[in-house]
Amino acid sequence: ECLAYAVGSTLFIYDYQKREVNQSLRHRAEIVAIDAQDPEIVAALSTDAVIKLWNGTTGSCLQTIFVPEASFFLGYPYCLCLQGRRVAVSADEGVFLLELGATPGEA
Repeated sequence: ECLAYAVGSTLFIYDYQKREVNQSLRHRAEIVAIDAQDPEIVAALSTDAVIKLWNGTTGSCLQTIFVPEASFFLGYPYCLCLQGRRVAVSADEGVFLLELGATPGEA
């Protein structure tokens, strides 16, 4: 099992069994929300309104999604939830529900 956490613009994935940081993944802006329900696909939201879907095992970026209508200036506790092909994101303006073209990780 793993634990995902962010420090600034870096997402860390910690492996409990190995007792070490397995991955260290970079965003361009500060990360404000993470969804690590599925250790294979870890989603991270940054203040530049970019959601990145990462492979939690290999560290490769599976998909990058930009939400141009969203802003993150008020400092609320923001939320991010990935369920299949849908992503829910809370922002200063409210909640955005995005439908992805394909399930992340599928070719």
